[in-house]
Formats: sequence, C-alpha cells, structure tokens
Amino acid sequence: MDDKLIGQMISCMGRTAFETFVPIYFKSFYGADHFRSLPELGSGVYERDLTDNLFPPDAGQDGHYGLFEALYFVHLFPIELFKNPEKISIEDPDWVELFKRALSAKSRFSCLDLSGSVLDRLQNVFFLSNHFGAHDADYQQILLPKYQSLINRLGYSFDGTGVGSPDSFIARGYGSLVEKAVNTFVSSHKDGICIQLGDVDSISVRPFTSQKQLANGVSHKSHEPFQPTIIDKSGPIPDAILEFECLLKKQSSEVEIEKFLVANYREVFGAKFDRIEPQIWLRFPQLDISGENRRMDLFIRNSISNDWELFEIKKSMNITGTYRDVPVIAKEVLGAVQQVKNYARILSQDPVKRKFASEGIEYYEPVLHLVVGRKPQIEQEQWRWLMANFDKDVHLLLYDDMLQEMKIRKQWLENVVRGKSA
Repeated sequence: MDDKLIGQMISCMGRTAFETFVPIYFKSFYGADHFRSLPELGSGVYERDLTDNLFPPDAGQDGHYGLFEALYFVHLFPIELFKNPEKISIEDPDWVELFKRALSAKSRFSCLDLSGSVLDRLQNVFFLSNHFGAHDADYQQILLPKYQSLINRLGYSFDGTGVGSPDSFIARGYGSLVEKAVNTFVSSHKDGICIQLGDVDSISVRPFTSQKQLANGVSHKSHEPFQPTIIDKSGPIPDAILEFECLLKKQSSEVEIEKFLVANYREVFGAKFDRIEPQIWLRFPQLDISGENRRMDLFIRNSISNDWELFEIKKSMNITGTYRDVPVIAKEVLGAVQQVKNYARILSQDPVKRKFASEGIEYYEPVLHLVVGRKPQIEQEQWRWLMANFDKDVHLLLYDDMLQEMKIRKQWLENVVRGKSA
C-alpha cells in the first residue's frame, strides 16, 4: 500500500481502534516482549522496556522487563479542525487526570540499584495521536512544548519527551512494518456486530469497525457528530450476488426486490452513491396530475454529481412485445415511464424542493431510472433499435444488466486485492 493511504487509514481510526492498533505496531517494531498495555493505569497507556546492550535484561529485581522504561499515552484531539495549531489546548480534564494518575504510580517504576539507592526507571514519556498530514513543525515546535509545560507544571521531569503520529511511524523508514500492522489490525479488530433484521431469509450478522467522530460532520436533525461505521461484508454469507440471483429466479415481488436494493444499494448501483431514502411520500395532491399523494420507491444521493437520483422499482415482467411483427416496448413499461415523469414534475416544483431541503435532501434535477424486467429474448439489433428510440428522460435499467455489473465490479475488486490489477 502507498504510505499516504496507510496514514489516512490510521487517521480514520476511532479511539478504541487506535488504542488497539498501537500495541500491534510497536510490538512489531520493538518486539512483543518489550511493549505492553497497562490497563491498570488507564485506557491507552503503554509501557516499553528501554534496556539496551549497556544494561543486562535482568538488572531489575521487581518483575519488570528491564532497567529503564518509557510510558506511552494515546491522546486524541481534533487537530484537523484547527487552522492554527498554536490555539490547541491539550489539557482535556479527563485525559490530564489519567496522565496524573499514571505518573503517580512511581513505585512500580522504581527499584534498588547495586548500591541500595532507589532508582527511578521511568526515563521517557511519549504522546501518540492518530492525526496524519501535520508538518513536523506542528508537533515539535508547537505540541511538544505544550506537553513539556504540562509535565513541568505537574512537578515531573524526564530525560526524553516525544510525540508520535502516523507521520512519524512511517517517517522512520519502516513503512512495511506499519503496513503489516495495519493489515493485522484490519483482519482482527472489530468494535462490535451489526444485526440486520428483515425477512427470515435476509437476517444477517456482520462485524463492524467505527471511525472517529469529529471531522465527519453532524447529523442534520440531531446536530450530533457522526461516527461512521464500516461493516465487514467479506464473509461468504450472505453473498449479495447470489441473493440477487435467487430473488430474480423466484420472480420476487417489488417489495422483496426493494428491500434487497435498500440493503445493498452501493453494491448494486456503485460506490458513488452514499445515501438512500426509500419510500418517500410526495404529499402534494394539488401538484399531482390526478390530485393524489404519491410515494417514490428509492431516492439515492450521487456523491459525484452532488445530486439525487430517482429509482422506480417494478417486478420482473416482459418488457417487449410486437405490433404487426415489429418489436415494441410493452404497455406496462410505458405506463411506468409516465409514472416516473409525473414524480419528476412534482419534484421540480419550488414548494417541494423547499420541503425536502428542510429535511436535508437538497436536489437540483434528479436523474430518473426505471428498474424493470429481464433482458428480452429478441435480436440484439432489435433491442438496440428499441433503446435508441426509448424515452430520453428516463433510463431503463434491466435486472440482468445490474447483476452483470455487480459481478464485474466484484471481480475487479478481487483482482485489486490479489494485486492483479494496476
């Protein structure tokens, strides 16, 4: 992996994830016997043996690893939200209390030297952040003095004080160790499980990992920070492609197909879509051509165009017929096209746009899709002719084509993982 990608992956880790990653990386760097967590002192506190060739490993007689040791503290704060790092305050009350409590346990870091005098084995203190992309000046010239000032004010002194981040992990020239640690973390760490309940056949249990909250925005309604989650879908069951194939083979209802598409919309339509709103009511009878309330099947946000797209779902049906031996689009399909265009006409009205904007759905001109039917059993030339003359305002999506795109996308991703794709 590229060093930049590795650093960005580490920077997205939430607190629990980063506190899990730290020992994985440092044990690979210093050795498993020279780095360990200290949960008895607090969350995100670690101990490292500093013994080198000048001191025998068994110099200490109190059960600790070696003669001299260092403490590491995970300290996460939203540095990316500050334009001027000099304005950052590192003195979060809870973290400062944890720091003081850990340092006060001096007895665990003391032993008697050969002359019988008490020797303070704690020589160095390091502070770890998962922010990636800061210049060395931000850490060494701004943040480090803040930590040193805190240490002095608390009445402590150490031979060495340092700060670490993904930048410094990689800058050591051990990018391969960082990459290996990231791969180990990704394959083993999970924050919890996500249980998705639907029909009996669609219940799934998958592990998930959370990213850090800040710098990811806030909820439009609650104004609380988002904490994005990554759901692990790498397991063999359920496979979205197999599930889709089964739904099509048994000629499932529109409701069943829609449930599947809602649960797997990014796998079906592509990763460019980042939000889905199913079953949205258009309660504007005064704007409807028949004076009715309408309900759209799927409204999905395209993160590339920064606009929304409308998908009307129809169960599998024959989409073509003949008229005097000439292939034509089936009457049901043409009726569905008019249904979609009626939705579009309502959505284009200013009162409707304002109403949805107040709910966090801002659109300009939604792209219109009609999802219906399997590929017709007609000549390819005839099908192309029908599509060339089809309504230009509505995109016709066939289930077979969607399924084929999923298979191609999956194969491409598998090739990338195996290193077969440039």
